[in-house]
Parts: sequence; C-alpha cells; structure tokens
Amino acid sequence: MNRVLRIILNLLIFILVIGFAGYLVHSLVKDEPVFGSDSNDGMRTPYKKINSIKVKSEILSFDLSDNNIYMAVSHAVMVYNKTGKLLKEIPAGKEIRDIKVEGDRIYLLYPAGIEVFTLDGVRITGWEARRPNSDYCAMTPADEYIFVTDAGNKNICKYTKEGDFISIILSPNGFIIPSYAFDIVNIGDTIYCSNSGRHQIESYTINGEYIASFGKSGSEAGSFAGCCNPVYLECNNGIPAVANSNNGIPAVANSNNGIPAVANSNNGIPAVANSNNGTVSERSRTIPAVANSCNPASPQNGDILTSEKGNPRISCYSRDGKFKAILLGSKMLGGGTKAYRMKVQGDKIFVIGKNVLSEFIFDPQLASQSACAGCPHSPFEGGQGGCIVVK
Repeated sequence: MNRVLRIILNLLIFILVIGFAGYLVHSLVKDEPVFGSDSNDGMRTPYKKINSIKVKSEILSFDLSDNNIYMAVSHAVMVYNKTGKLLKEIPAGKEIRDIKVEGDRIYLLYPAGIEVFTLDGVRITGWEARRPNSDYCAMTPADEYIFVTDAGNKNICKYTKEGDFISIILSPNGFIIPSYAFDIVNIGDTIYCSNSGRHQIESYTINGEYIASFGKSGSEAGSFAGCCNPVYLECNNGIPAVANSNNGIPAVANSNNGIPAVANSNNGIPAVANSNNGTVSERSRTIPAVANSCNPASPQNGDILTSEKGNPRISCYSRDGKFKAILLGSKMLGGGTKAYRMKVQGDKIFVIGKNVLSEFIFDPQLASQSACAGCPHSPFEGGQGGCIVVK
C-alpha cells in the first residue's frame, strides 16, 4: 500500500514539475494569453485608418524618412513611398532585428552586428558585436553614437557611428528580458529603454548614467501585463508641443495660480510641467515633463509611446512617466497577441503587423464625437486634439 502511495505521490510531483517547466517555456515566446479586458470595447478614438500597404514578405522592422517608408524584410530593405509604390530594393542580411534611417544613412541591426548603407543602398561599413553571446534586439542613434540593446548579455552597448566600441551600460535594477522585448529610443539625447521583465521603462544620459524609471505591473490602462511588456517604444520628436488651458486658450503651460511655468528639455525644445504653485516638481527636473492638455491622448513633443503584446495596445506617456491614454487598441491594430511596431510622423501613426503597414490619422470629426468635443485641431498642430474614452 505504501508503495502505491509513493508512486502516486511521485506522479503528482512529476506533473507539477512538467507543468511549471511548460509555463517557463511559454513565457519565453512572443505570443502570450490576453491579459485584462479588450481595450477596444466601448473605445472611441480620434484616429482613423486611411491607408495600408501589403507586401509579400513579413516586415521585420521599419522606419520613416521624409516621404519614404523603409521596410526591413528577410535579405532586403524595401523602400516605398506613402502611396505604396516600390521605389527600390536594397539587398541585406537575412535576420534584420532593427532598422534606423538618419540623415543620408541606413543602419541595419543583426543579432550580432551592424551594417551601414547609403540611401542608395551602397554599403559603407559594418562591424560585429564586441562581446560573446550577444543577441541584439534594437538600436537608436544619439548624437555621434549608436546605442544597442543586447538580450543575450542583458545590457546596452554604446558604439560610435563608425563602429568603435565605447562602453557597456548596466541597469542598477538589473535588466530582466524573458524574450526579445528590449526596445530603445532617444528623446533629446536622453536614452529610454524597456526593462520588460520588470514592466518598466528606464532612462539614461548619453554618457550612460542612470536617471530614473517608471511603470507598474497590472492589466488596467497605464500598466504593463504579462511576462514582458512594453515590447516597443517610440517617441514623438521634433513636433511642436503646445498645450491648451482649460478655457481653450492656447498656452505653454497653466499652473493653478495662472502663471505660466515652462521647463526646458535637454534638446532645447520647451516642455511643460503642471503644478499647484507653478513650479516644476523635483522629478520633473530630472526628466523634463510635457504638459497635458484636456486630451490625455494627444501625443506632445517628447512623449513616449508604448506597444504591448498579450492584449495589443499602443499607449502614450509623458516623459516623467505619467500615463495619458490608450491611442490604439487591439481591434484597430488587427488583433492577435503580438505587439505592433509603430512610428509617429506629423499627425499620423504608422503601425506594422506581419506583412501589412497601416496608416492612422487624427480626425477632428471623430474627436468631436468623443469626450473632448471642443478639441478642434490635430494634437500635432497646437490644438487640444481628440480624446479616447474607455468604458
């Protein structure tokens, strides 16, 4: 009898071990169950889809430059105009992890290296990863440097644009990267990266010094769920940020005592913080904040956009970590469980899913049907923009 009980007990332990191992393996893949409610139920958004471009191959990454779209696919970079006309095809390596177009250069990131091309597709230079076991995820240009996230070694590598290795950046919190959810962006020479296993976004100076972090775990709006979110980050650089006061009169910022309070961002573009006495908080001194208009869903210059998997959605945060709103939810994005890469240009948001690029634009008429019925302008033109209402 005791022997039978031992066999049963051993079987139960074996099943528990197998189940736990399966959970760990499942958490490492990109697809994961939906957490929380569908963010599109009852959602009204001032963005509407106006165009889509379908290509034959899966789009691995993409970037925008002027009126052209640079899509990285297997073995090539496909260059399209905004109407979907193929302009050129640039031969490249097989597994492109990221693409960035800056000035007259195209930067391609591979799992263990970087290549640089002219806009015409002429290879200029390239270099291999300087550390063993490198598994690169994403990159961002900043000043004269390229910052690259490395999921294999769980750090950020800093190179010159000519390929000289400068340094390694380690998180004081420790990077936890269960899958390839390790994005990075540059906003006014402040580097932001996702520490997805901790459900946080961290910021660093261009010299690699840690500044701060924000983010919390949860399924509700303004939180990050699942094993590893956010997956992708994007910034809204170079677009004038003008917030509206509550009475609809444009202002740079409006404190409760009526005295405008202006904080300067690192790149010299005015950023605004609201406070009860017209002063900027200590945290805002560290990371420049952007004022919220009546519409929390209008991305201002320097705002951070996040893209999540599980329950796909694109959200907007100020640079000091204040959640504004969900911009696009799962249904509008195309469903599924994978995160969607995105770019912002003017009053448009570009999103890719599998082999399709979708283009969304701010629509004042849709905005008038939302809670912000008095918002007459695009958020990128100095107006209040539209609102998103989640019921």
